[in-house]
Amino acid sequence: QTEEYTADEMSDHVVSPELEKVQVGSRVEVLWSDDEEYYRATVTQEQMSKKRPLSLVYDDGDSEWVDLRRHKFRLVEEAPNSSDSQKYPIGTIVKAFFRGSGWWNGEVTSYDG
Repeated sequence: QTEEYTADEMSDHVVSPELEKVQVGSRVEVLWSDDEEYYRATVTQEQMSKKRPLSLVYDDGDSEWVDLRRHKFRLVEEAPNSSDSQKYPIGTIVKAFFRGSGWWNGEVTSYDG
């Protein structure tokens, strides 16, 4: 299930309640205007500023800072009891944070348990 929002629905001065649902760990799909395709990403960081830019790591491994008020996006609701293997299938590109050494890129290759 997805909910879709456009930049036109969001003001520079007011953060919509829908955008308020987006937080670190949220899954979103962002429309790339170059090819009119949605690309799925995970929100990995949030800057506490007026513009509320978010760091997105796309499933293909690309990453960027994005202000979702300026982009067409869909919030992806994950199924409540999804197992890790359903949320992160083998081959999924992931980013993990290790205290003291920062963010590291990786790929899901297997499950233990």
